[in-house]
Amino acid sequence: MPTLGVSDAILLEPGAHAVTARPGEVLIEDGIITALGPGAAARADRTLTVGGAFCLPGLVQTHVHLCQTLMRGLA
Repeated sequence: MPTLGVSDAILLEPGAHAVTARPGEVLIEDGIITALGPGAAARADRTLTVGGAFCLPGLVQTHVHLCQTLMRGLA
């Protein structure tokens, strides 16, 4: 699978008490973020230049109400 680099981004990094914003680059290999920081995108097969857009880790929705959706209207 080809690697993807994201350059010219503002990285939003969640911390214990605040979110830190800093300019940087991201390297993504097999759908996983493997490197952050200067020069990370240079190692990629393809590079996406985002022009100062915010870049943050993927947020996964783990709180679901599937049982309520499946049983809707059966009461």
